Amino acid sequence: MIVPMKKMFMIVQKKDFVSSVEEMRALGVVHVEHNDVLKSDEITAIKDDIQLLEKVIRILENSRSAVEEPKESVECVFEWRDVKEIVIHQMKKIEQLSDNVLKRQGIINRMQKWGDFEPQDIVQLKEKGINISFCEIPVSQKIELKAGVIVEVLSRTGSINNCMVITRGDIKSDYEGIVLPAKSLSHENDSLEKELKNIKRAENELKAQIKCVPALKKKLSEKEEKLVLKEVIVGSKNVGELTLLRGYCPQDACSQIEAKAKEQQWGIHFEEPAEDDKVPTLLKNPKWINIIKPVFDIINVLPGYKEFDVSLVFLVFFALFVGMLVGDAGYGLLVLSIFAGLHVKIAKSKKDVPLAKFMLVYLLCGSAIVWGLLTGTIFGQKWISSTVKPIVPWLLDDKNLQLLCFFIGTIHLSIAHIWNITVKIPSLKALGDLGWLLIIWGMYGVAKLLVLDIPMSTLSIMFLIIGAVFVVFFTRPNKNILKAMGPGVGHILLNGINSFTDVVSYIRLYAVGLATVAVADAANEMSIVWIIVLHTVNLILACLAILVHGIRLNILEFSSNHLSLEWSGFKFNPFKKVQ
Repeated sequence: MIVPMKKMFMIVQKKDFVSSVEEMRALGVVHVEHNDVLKSDEITAIKDDIQLLEKVIRILENSRSAVEEPKESVECVFEWRDVKEIVIHQMKKIEQLSDNVLKRQGIINRMQKWGDFEPQDIVQLKEKGINISFCEIPVSQKIELKAGVIVEVLSRTGSINNCMVITRGDIKSDYEGIVLPAKSLSHENDSLEKELKNIKRAENELKAQIKCVPALKKKLSEKEEKLVLKEVIVGSKNVGELTLLRGYCPQDACSQIEAKAKEQQWGIHFEEPAEDDKVPTLLKNPKWINIIKPVFDIINVLPGYKEFDVSLVFLVFFALFVGMLVGDAGYGLLVLSIFAGLHVKIAKSKKDVPLAKFMLVYLLCGSAIVWGLLTGTIFGQKWISSTVKPIVPWLLDDKNLQLLCFFIGTIHLSIAHIWNITVKIPSLKALGDLGWLLIIWGMYGVAKLLVLDIPMSTLSIMFLIIGAVFVVFFTRPNKNILKAMGPGVGHILLNGINSFTDVVSYIRLYAVGLATVAVADAANEMSIVWIIVLHTVNLILACLAILVHGIRLNILEFSSNHLSLEWSGFKFNPFKKVQ
């Protein structure tokens, strides 16, 4: 559920504000809302330090090999700027040397076909009247020599002969020469070797600083906390000798704040958030529902404070959709085994286990396994069809499966409208949503007719008619019937067809699941190498389908189109001490 919030105002004497803010931070229950623009030289300086620390930590972590976590170095805590100077200098050095290596490698690649020689020798020969040039002549072109011209083929690259042309005195060659670097091939190779050694030396200098990563992270955390504190101080409102701090807190934390206010002699006031207030969202659900949170984090969505928490519905239908989209017990068991092994490995290393993420994966894998067993699909269907029978053979009929998809879609969208009805009761607007609920079930009949050629029942037709009447007259109820009809008719015209397409869109569960099985069956008829390759590709595509289709049906069709959820929320971020 979305935790109810209270708007909080704290008033203290200006001279006591910093100490009061520290006490408030210790409570860790208030999301501070700033009154003024957060600009100050100190804030800018802290942000610059944070950026530098993040950059240094990122460089060092990218330089780290697969070794055990380094122990904290106390010396680095106090000399982080010295570490920063070393790391930034060595990183710039590596980047510059790496650019030089690439350029020099290109030069060497161009020179190798001409062999190793000293360009200065060619200059000395020219002074003695002997001219040497280099040119590229197609193999198909006949080399015609005139008096005083010698052409030697040094090497061949594809259809090109790399040639050296020698003339004496004023004799001109008919072949156009190319310009070569001023240094010899051996010199370039020596320079390349030196640059590679310097890169290695700089990398070792970086690795020598890896021991400071924990201390740097600690310093980064301190800077981030200092920044938050400074922003709270700068963002507060001063009125004479008093300072005002404004924010939001969970309703059940008010008594805790009041007790602290009485102890510290603050002025505290709580009130209900106004309609135009930007209230942060805090979701609080049982652990078994909260496993869906990683999905919300991945797609970066959060319901607004005055919207609905769809976590439970999202979890149930997302798990069902994953089962149908993957639809293979073999794939589900394979992924389950991989993550179970990873789970054990992390637990043995005594690191924090992201339990919610693992539990979500186990649930989704379990859904794929169950659906695969129901349909008799284990790394495909054909190869085991004679030995393993589906638990529910009815699901193997394409028409039945499409019908099930439409039914699931209708149930899913109906939940959205029932939810809207319960919220709007006793307002007459609830009848408008009841109309849309009836229309959805009528569109279920239309989908069966147009896609599956199943005649519409009288009940479906009645649902469409009654639903349309309710939408027309109760979308915006008014004593004047004509004024009520206008918005209702507009809603029917704009959203009527959308209701049908939304119901039909759930057929993607059938289509994608069918494609997954088809690719698996095709893979099983090939060689062992292609079996492994195609099953791997198929599993990757199935995972992408989960992101594209499984999430879309929950976010767009259910939440946005029918529940009118805008996902406009931002996270409740209490002002608290991290360490």
